[in-house]
Amino acid sequence: MADTHKVLVEAVALHQAGRLADAATLYDRVLSKEPKNADALNLKAVILDAHGRREEAIALFDRAIAARAAFPEAHFNRANTLAGLARYDDALAGYQRAIAARATYADAHLNAALLRRKLGRGEETRAAFARMAAACPSDARAHHGLGDQLAEAAITETELDAARASYDRALQLAPNNPYVRFALANLLARRGRRRDAIDHLRVALKINPDWPEAFSNLGEWLKLEGRLAEAVAAQRSAVALRPDDPDLHFNLADSLTKISAQDEARRRLTALIAAHPTFVRAYVNLALILKDQDDHDGALELLEAALDLDPTLTQAYANIAAVFVERGWFAASLSQFDKALALKPNDAPTRFYRGIIRLLVGQFEGGWDDYNRRFDVPKETLTRRAEPPPYWKGEPLGGRSLLVWSEQGIGDEILYASMLGDVIGTAQSCLIECSDRLVPIFARSFPGAKVFAPSETAKMIQDLKPDFQIAMPSLGEHLRQSLARFPKHVGYLKPDAAKVEALRGRYLGKTPGNLLVGISWRSKSKRTGTAKSLRLVDLVSILKVPGITFVNLQYGDCRDDLAAVREQLGIDVIQDTEVDPLKDMDAAFAQVAAMDLVISTSNTTVHTAGAQNVPVWVLLPYARGVLWYWLTERSDNPWYPSARLFRQSAGEPISAWAKDIDARLAGELGAWAAGKFS
Repeated sequence: MADTHKVLVEAVALHQAGRLADAATLYDRVLSKEPKNADALNLKAVILDAHGRREEAIALFDRAIAARAAFPEAHFNRANTLAGLARYDDALAGYQRAIAARATYADAHLNAALLRRKLGRGEETRAAFARMAAACPSDARAHHGLGDQLAEAAITETELDAARASYDRALQLAPNNPYVRFALANLLARRGRRRDAIDHLRVALKINPDWPEAFSNLGEWLKLEGRLAEAVAAQRSAVALRPDDPDLHFNLADSLTKISAQDEARRRLTALIAAHPTFVRAYVNLALILKDQDDHDGALELLEAALDLDPTLTQAYANIAAVFVERGWFAASLSQFDKALALKPNDAPTRFYRGIIRLLVGQFEGGWDDYNRRFDVPKETLTRRAEPPPYWKGEPLGGRSLLVWSEQGIGDEILYASMLGDVIGTAQSCLIECSDRLVPIFARSFPGAKVFAPSETAKMIQDLKPDFQIAMPSLGEHLRQSLARFPKHVGYLKPDAAKVEALRGRYLGKTPGNLLVGISWRSKSKRTGTAKSLRLVDLVSILKVPGITFVNLQYGDCRDDLAAVREQLGIDVIQDTEVDPLKDMDAAFAQVAAMDLVISTSNTTVHTAGAQNVPVWVLLPYARGVLWYWLTERSDNPWYPSARLFRQSAGEPISAWAKDIDARLAGELGAWAAGKFS
């Protein structure tokens, strides 16, 4: 017996060293003397399984179990062999016998759970990992697997919390396990906590720096956080690690477009299509780049090719519609949106973008309904607030209170505030949440309402318990269903009269007898700002109209623009350093109200003027960058009776916009000034 034990120990050492043939020889020597030696039978069977001799292995496992019924390793190894033969139910039964023989057998618990997951038995898998976590509470794999199952099935916040707790426990037990961090990062990103997710991924990548999926996810989350240079760097790393993966190339190209590296993105997508001609998403994104580069024909060709590959691709129809919009073919664009929605009727992005065009062409009733889907479009990053209070759906407001809250930029808030008077006049009480900078203006303009900043909203709801709530733009669905419902107001936002008088006196003191014209020329909008912006120095003919003192109303740092006009044209535009709309919107309102006329591209300055009924000339490109509320073709605007719209001539390239506008407005401005002096 002693000699047999010594041989068995030597065989196990050879087995562990990977010398399987030598180990098998020694196992046979043991079995020649002890045919019922359960350990030798089990380990020889493991070697047979490794060589693909599975039926022979099972026979030896059966002999080992016959010799020692409560032999958890033999049951476990036999189950592994049965799984290799696709005898899955038998394998699961074998794992259960191993667990019955040793309740804390972690590997048996794990393999049983993993096999159930492979078979798509979700609830069984979750229960198996839960049993493992209970039996083996110090095994990180149990909590990791349970977290995965809980996260996959989670719908409610409570279920997501349970998944998070499992991952946290796994991470406590195995802080250097990059896969736990990866899984936790995915869960955090799903819950909107992308910054925490990014931190976990960075730790995971320090542990495992050769992980393309982790780099790819990191890049996508950094992109959503607006950290675009970091996103590109992460996605370059992913591509370098797995250069044959088309998804990684696609993600990198998408991020490159976000940092305005369109030429490189275009090259990468072109190469991606050449290497993977059925990768349909590449056609769509390359088409968008060509559209932005004014190659509309090339964009349409790519989108049609995408539809040849996948006739159900709603995104292709939607992007054909976008190309048509830039050409001013609005009716045709709506037909493309309709085609997309015929295939996918509840697609939120398509509904939302169709809504914008329907509003643009004056189809208000259906347009507002589509526009309300904006909350369901991830790229819009707009949040539909939770109830209570319930959302107002047009019910009578007599004797009831309504909370109206802001959701978009300052200019949009000013625009949609034109509808506040309608509900203030009918509701028993109206609560208005607006941006901090607008609070003093709204409070002065709407004395019948309670006006406050977003930081106070939760307390206002708790204390005042409004009957209904609604997002400010959504008022349009109930109050502006047609052009006839737009009132001819004479200004609904009120400036500080003393500030207006002081500013006007200060500016006219520099050039007595002149007219004051405020000027603004660019937009900071991330989406449309470039398309609807000009260079101040390109407005040379306008700036040379006599009898006018120009005042800078452009927000942000304008020193270079003003210096260029001074040096190249010899014209001084007044820069009032005491007025900064980014810090003091009340002063900016007074500054605009002090003007005889405002000339501006489509930005907050226009809204500031129009809301006060200050005459404002709005400079608009032909199609790209034109926001829906300017509508089409009209030279007036229902939102702002004091506005006059100057549109770029149809068919002119965007590059010719400045020259076209400058030449047309100079004559108009001269005639306006002459009329004022006559």
